[in-house]
Amino acid sequence: MGNLKVDKENIEEVDLNVKTNKLKDKPIDEKVNILPVATDSNIDCCIDYSKKVHYKKCEDELEIVLSGDDNKGVEIKCQGRLLKIKVKLKGICKGRKLALGVLLLECINGEFKTKGFKATNIYIPDDCNKPKCSNLTVGDFLFVLPEENICCKRTLIAKVIVHYTDLEC
Repeated sequence: MGNLKVDKENIEEVDLNVKTNKLKDKPIDEKVNILPVATDSNIDCCIDYSKKVHYKKCEDELEIVLSGDDNKGVEIKCQGRLLKIKVKLKGICKGRKLALGVLLLECINGEFKTKGFKATNIYIPDDCNKPKCSNLTVGDFLFVLPEENICCKRTLIAKVIVHYTDLEC
């Protein structure tokens, strides 16, 4: 991960990687929650396979294998792009909880269409040392973008939504 340049004495630099679930060698309490995504894409060929998933009453965990209609595997029919987003935050208070979301939009015929949304909860532990604020990088928010042809240009807009989710003490 890239390092942030910090010139204020009361700010320290911290890297947070959602994938590894660590804040500088200290465990953090966070999960990546994939929220419902409204896509306005009519690229039917890029739905390679689908299967209904049913939970039984009181069943809280389920593992399934998606292996295609013939159980031999899912056939890849289309192309796609991956977009990995990391978010650099500055001046984050230690000992606080954050809700962080990344919204992905595309302007199609003058109208913004939602292409994806990912969110996570983050707890920044208070190590009782000064400084009380940190800069941190949160990642990876990974988006899959179906395409008919990856040789065409495409412009997207990524927006960050971040809030403290606990009361300030």
